[in-house]
Amino acid sequence: MAYTIQQEASALLKDLGAPQTPQMMAAAEAWLSYENGVGNNPLGVTSGSPSHLNQYATPLIGIQAAANLLFTGNHGYSTVVARARAGDSVGFLNALAASGWNAPSHYGTASGGSNVLYGIYARILTNTYHIPTANSQGGAVSKPTGITLASSTSDPLALAQGIITDIQIQLTLGGGGVSNAGSLHFDANGANTTVAQYLGIDPSTDYTAGVEAQLLKKLTADFTSGKLSPGTSGQAGQFSGPNFDLPAVGLFIAVVLVGLTFIILGGFLVKGSNT
Repeated sequence: MAYTIQQEASALLKDLGAPQTPQMMAAAEAWLSYENGVGNNPLGVTSGSPSHLNQYATPLIGIQAAANLLFTGNHGYSTVVARARAGDSVGFLNALAASGWNAPSHYGTASGGSNVLYGIYARILTNTYHIPTANSQGGAVSKPTGITLASSTSDPLALAQGIITDIQIQLTLGGGGVSNAGSLHFDANGANTTVAQYLGIDPSTDYTAGVEAQLLKKLTADFTSGKLSPGTSGQAGQFSGPNFDLPAVGLFIAVVLVGLTFIILGGFLVKGSNT
């Protein structure tokens, strides 16, 4: 029997005792999508020496085997389970990247890069579960409801990775129209800033893997030194659509209306004086 990735993700979360929120479903689907295991072994469970991929009767049995391996608590797996059960989707992905499941760092973090699962997670969260969505007031994007980002931890790397995740969500929502360092925003100690401003680079610079690695390195260093506080969030600023100063627009409209009123009244007065 074939299973959809949603059914596999649901089974994984159930086996781990984790809540099946949209955020955790997206995180589980991101992990399953990236591993893409064969032989009814969706998450690539191995055994033996030399190590070889196991084969199972059904994908759900393979997922249960993966959960059982995580339950051993070895190689950082206890943190993976704890974050999953806490419903901390980003923390769950962080823990996977820090665990033995990442050997030999195939999640992209070996040379200081960001967790590759983030981009997959952002796309699934946006496209499948429609979180977050741009509002109608000039394209402002809110942090996904229920997602735990920078404020959930004091670990500098996790704090930095939380901001990277929100930036990747901005890239996903931008649909290709937002791809340079001057268009991507995050909050630094309560002040909205762009990636370009923070790194001191040209705003037209493309947001490449190299720029992301540079950003991750600087964010981690600044969180470590205390230059950035744990309250810093990657919550998106204005990245698409026009940004209107609503009070100024309202004042302008009021002035125009008053002017039109005087013109109309003046016309009536002139007409009255000629009769």
